[in-house]
Amino acid sequence: MEGRTDDAPVPRQAGTWGSILPAVCAARARGLGTCWTTGNLVHERESARVLGIPYEDVVQAARKSFEHVQFRAYAAAMSDRAALLKGIRAWLALFVVCLVLSGATAFPLVHELHWTESALRALSVPEHLPGLMAWISRVRDGLDTVDADYPFVLYGTDWLAFAHLVIAVAFYGPYRDPVRNIWVVEFGMIACAGIVPLALFCGPVRSIPFWWSVIDMSFGVFGVVPLYVVRKKTKRLEALGAPSVSG
Repeated sequence: MEGRTDDAPVPRQAGTWGSILPAVCAARARGLGTCWTTGNLVHERESARVLGIPYEDVVQAARKSFEHVQFRAYAAAMSDRAALLKGIRAWLALFVVCLVLSGATAFPLVHELHWTESALRALSVPEHLPGLMAWISRVRDGLDTVDADYPFVLYGTDWLAFAHLVIAVAFYGPYRDPVRNIWVVEFGMIACAGIVPLALFCGPVRSIPFWWSVIDMSFGVFGVVPLYVVRKKTKRLEALGAPSVSG
């Protein structure tokens, strides 16, 4: 702007600086994106010398660049990103809640088995599924013995519960930034896949009924579903990249 305003009265300065803003609004109305920078004004005199601006006669207000922007494409891309991020976080929240419940319920195993056995008997399960009832009773007897004579063995299931909770915390990474932390989701998918061979190998070794091993394997199958959806949506989010801007 022509004329220095360093020592000008406040009303004149206010009018001078205020006259710059309409240019930004006018550019936006004509489909132009603008960038307003003032960092160079810290060294205004040096900047004027480099740019060939007469410092004594002209005051630099700001540097503004103008660019033709596809605002509709930009808005559409931002809308897609928001929808993908919302979906990713919803599926992750579901997975984390299930993971926390799996961990939290591994602490009171003895009491849970007693409650489960009582509930099954109240529902007449022994009459319809005697094999299931026999297995639940056997597990309850085993836990009662361990709890009474070898309680330190249950310390291992406490660590199992803790591991579930710690893994759940790790998923805060992809919840916050899915693209950067997609490896956590892929790690979870690998862990879910590993449940199947573990159950098939260790089940017979530990005298676990095959049908119960199938139930264990279902945790891996159902667990990988939300993670697969999250990974797919994260890849789409990554493909969007930065909103498209054309010059």
